[in-house]
Amino acid sequence: MQRVCETALEYFDLLVKTSAEGQFPAGVPDTRLCFYRMDNGRRCPVGLILPDELYRPEFDMKGGNTAEQIAQRVGHDWLPNGTNVNDLNKIQSIHDSLTEWGWDHAQWVKSLTTEVRCFQGFTP
Repeated sequence: MQRVCETALEYFDLLVKTSAEGQFPAGVPDTRLCFYRMDNGRRCPVGLILPDELYRPEFDMKGGNTAEQIAQRVGHDWLPNGTNVNDLNKIQSIHDSLTEWGWDHAQWVKSLTTEVRCFQGFTP
């Protein structure tokens, strides 16, 4: 299995780029209903780095799954070096909150660099 991102920095850059290109959120606006993969091609922050061969549609079923729950089912090898499931859960939480309250790219980047352990000190 090939990782989508090898390092935390590559993952950070992908998250910033995806937001800047208008590809977030991967969810239903004004709700916290988010999906790893949507029919329109959008993916949530965890869905971006989950390799196709590990993704299962049931991950997006009602109630959802945290990054930790997915890692328990498919292992940890897909996580970028320097990240852990707690980091991914935090990133997912920030994404879901911005989906509910209105997407704001500047707030997304600020939150990533101030609230996510593995991204502190990074700049876009």
